[in-house]
Amino acid sequence: MNVSKRDWIIANYDRLKAQGVIKSQNTAAKALGLSATALSQYFAGKYMGDIDSVERSLEKYINLLLTRQITNTTRKVWVDTQNSNTVLAICQRVHVHVSFGVVTGRAGVGKTEALKRYAKENPDVIYLEVDTAFSPRELMKAILKTLGGDFKGSINELKIAVINRLKDSGRMIIVDQAEYLNERALDLLRTVHDQANVGILLAGMHRLYQNLYGTKGVNEQILTRVGAYANLEALPEADVDKIVTAHFPELEDEDLRQLFYTSCKGNTRRLTLLIKNVQLNQQSRVGVTDSLFLDEKTIASANAILL
Repeated sequence: MNVSKRDWIIANYDRLKAQGVIKSQNTAAKALGLSATALSQYFAGKYMGDIDSVERSLEKYINLLLTRQITNTTRKVWVDTQNSNTVLAICQRVHVHVSFGVVTGRAGVGKTEALKRYAKENPDVIYLEVDTAFSPRELMKAILKTLGGDFKGSINELKIAVINRLKDSGRMIIVDQAEYLNERALDLLRTVHDQANVGILLAGMHRLYQNLYGTKGVNEQILTRVGAYANLEALPEADVDKIVTAHFPELEDEDLRQLFYTSCKGNTRRLTLLIKNVQLNQQSRVGVTDSLFLDEKTIASANAILL
């Protein structure tokens, strides 16, 4: 039986939506560059525009999602490392003792994954990932949003609202990429810590450490409150080996395992990308996702396309 393009589109679209790959018709419309109304009209058989154009876009979109399903083979595996254990220990100390903590380190050494894990395992923890757009006002609004509060008012009013919501709750606020916060934003967090009696953990790259000293000398109001600090270094070879073994449990060749270490340079994020590329190379060379085929060429070509 011949299947029309429309039937193929509808069948695969519905299947991908049922699997949660397509989150909603609105997200699909955004990806296609169409209005949600136009997409709805197409599926209802009422679209009066260029149907061929819509179907070409849908066909490419669905094929892209199907390809992603096939190639998305990297398993999310948690492995305890020296860095993750350090971050989790500081999180717990700050949380339990309602104190002030700081974690710094280069990009890709495992800060964010460990922080997110702690927040996931402790529902009373507020996790925020800030960026260059976070002014002191936006910071207070972001905290209030997690608390279900009102975002209106002056910075002082927002600060008071945050304090009232959190007062004596014993909760903890984790601010990731905190190097983007200016001195006023940092001082607002100090005030929230003092007046609401909640733990504050700041994490970011080395610039955060410099920012805490302030632009006009040492910022003693913050520095004297920091009861736990750690600076994370690159992963040692033993930790890289543990991560590689978790993804390739039957890889016994020590030289190949060491090649992962020399290629990633102790950077967790680079190692994750390398493992992903290796798995994609395995598929293209062997054609099966669970193949154990792995050699120096597979790893070298996977590393060659990384910056």
